[in-house]
Amino acid sequence: MTLQQLQYIVALAQYGQFVKAAESCFVTQPTLTMQLQKLEEEVGGLLFNRDKSPVTPTPLGEAFLERARVILKEVEGLKQLVNDEIDKVEGIYRIGVIPTIAPYLMPRLIPQVLKANSKVKIKVYELRTDEVIDGLKRGTIDLGIAATPLVEDLIKEIPVYFEPFEIYIHPDHPKAKIETWSTQDLESNEMLILDEGHCFRDQALAICARAGKKMNKGFEYQGGSLEALMGLVDRGLGYTMVPAMVQGHKNGEGKIRCFKTPRPVREVSIVVHKSFARTAFIEWLQLQIEKVVPKDYLQPKKVKRIKWK
Repeated sequence: MTLQQLQYIVALAQYGQFVKAAESCFVTQPTLTMQLQKLEEEVGGLLFNRDKSPVTPTPLGEAFLERARVILKEVEGLKQLVNDEIDKVEGIYRIGVIPTIAPYLMPRLIPQVLKANSKVKIKVYELRTDEVIDGLKRGTIDLGIAATPLVEDLIKEIPVYFEPFEIYIHPDHPKAKIETWSTQDLESNEMLILDEGHCFRDQALAICARAGKKMNKGFEYQGGSLEALMGLVDRGLGYTMVPAMVQGHKNGEGKIRCFKTPRPVREVSIVVHKSFARTAFIEWLQLQIEKVVPKDYLQPKKVKRIKWK
């Protein structure tokens, strides 16, 4: 017994003719007739008297139709409930954000979210990219904010902005006199990079690779956070690559250097499991992010996107 069969018999009772009932259900008359026969075999009796025109329900059919109409009405109500939930923006959402985005985006985004809709509550978890992917697959988080592409079949990516890479260097460093950098200016033996497991590390290595540089020669320090690496730079040890929104760093004055055009950028996206149905919230969150990031990140010109996989 299927909902489709129930829809067919309700239509047949309404129109009294197989052809008109089939047309109203957008199926052929033989299909409707066959499904009615299958249903009658399952219930063990005739639901319609075919000797009359228009066809009329049998006593069994009348009782069956009464329950069928109730069921279909309940199903319609359930569909409406689901649609209402999909269209809702309010609620509690668990968001996983990678460590090279969270400290710089979330202090801007959280106040904007609270201001825009008091019915939205977010729980933010700082997670590595692989942990974001795992959390989405296991359902321990609802959404993620990460550098993309991820190349994951079950994950949907919604690109939001393109953030430039920049150099963080102490003003006393010999290379600090270079105001606008090219990849050829990068020296691997002085570059401080994040340790394994961070996509930002892979993107930094990709930028160095284009300059023909080889890593792991001479002095190399691998740290677990950009803040730790910037702390070393503040003490005159080498330099590091940072996302542009790090410019709010309390000790960053005079230490940021840009790349020449085309500037290398990373794509930052909202990522969700493909089964996540609340598209209205995704669109709303994207709008809130767009309000707090620099406008030139939204439609970048003369840039080169850096992939990390």
